[in-house]
Amino acid sequence: MHSRPYFLRFLASISISVSIPTISALRIPPRGGRPLQPPSVAHPLSRIVSPVTLSKALEHGGTNPNISPIVAVDIRTQDSFAESHIPGSISLPFSGTTSIWSTTSEDDDGNTILINFPSSESLFPALSAAGITKEDSHVVVVGDNGTHGAAAASRAALTLSPYAGMKAENVGILNGGFEGWASGGFEVETDSVHEEHRASSDWDAKLNDSFVVSMQFVLDHLPLVSEKSAMLLDARPEEAYNGSVQQDLTAKLGHIPGAVSVPASLLFTDEADGGKFLDGKDLKSLVGSKVNRYFGDGDKGIVIAYCRTGVLASSWTWVLSNIGDRWRAGENIFLYDGSAQEWSMHQDMVV
Repeated sequence: MHSRPYFLRFLASISISVSIPTISALRIPPRGGRPLQPPSVAHPLSRIVSPVTLSKALEHGGTNPNISPIVAVDIRTQDSFAESHIPGSISLPFSGTTSIWSTTSEDDDGNTILINFPSSESLFPALSAAGITKEDSHVVVVGDNGTHGAAAASRAALTLSPYAGMKAENVGILNGGFEGWASGGFEVETDSVHEEHRASSDWDAKLNDSFVVSMQFVLDHLPLVSEKSAMLLDARPEEAYNGSVQQDLTAKLGHIPGAVSVPASLLFTDEADGGKFLDGKDLKSLVGSKVNRYFGDGDKGIVIAYCRTGVLASSWTWVLSNIGDRWRAGENIFLYDGSAQEWSMHQDMVV
């Protein structure tokens, strides 16, 4: 009989408060040496990594040549990274309208649409230059805390998996972002990026954009929305949904006809509590009450998430895709990337 795998023995040695399955044991590459190795990841569901869990992994973990290294990818601004970051992490900022994680496009009328998923020509070389591999790397995305920081981290996670072809179980998000890590008293460093652990890799993949949908896709599914066999999930703040305020980049007040207001902020604790993802039990309860219940007793139907630019809606897309067996990106959960900025240029909004 085989002994219990290292991952299970590691879990037995620490206390984990998050009930949703997590990447529970990670190692960050040390300066100037061979990256340390994490225990294997056992669960193909949600990957929400707490600073405590990461710290315990750094304290108790060891090396294992048969398991691939963790790459901590910091998506905060370069200035924030330079000021302080997790030792050994890599800076790949998600800032502005064009970055490794996003690009701009034009619609048929020449209107600029901001923050689209990037092309393979820009994404794959950047990931390769960072030493990230599609099959072997385990990536933990490190962003800012709060709703918008976690939404950006969710967007980056979706860009890695499924968009860039990484396995879902190989991509996680640091809960509470860097602020949660630093405020917990965990180790940080303030010197420059260390190029010695950024050997380039080959990225052999095709983009999987099956979950990214167009305005025409939404138009085609409006009849299903009226029948409640499709859900248009508006992840913006409620005041944007009901037309009390008009957000930048949106040409009209209100929301797409038939949409339901389910703000992305519901996925997180209050900003005063660090703006972290809810724990597993509360996340599952939220999905049940706000999404599953929409479809009644049946298990059929699709969700199309949108917001202002597609970033906030990425939080809902990522959570639904990773929290259980019902929802799968590209099968029954979709992200309308153009979102309200594109829709409001061409179609009616209602209040």
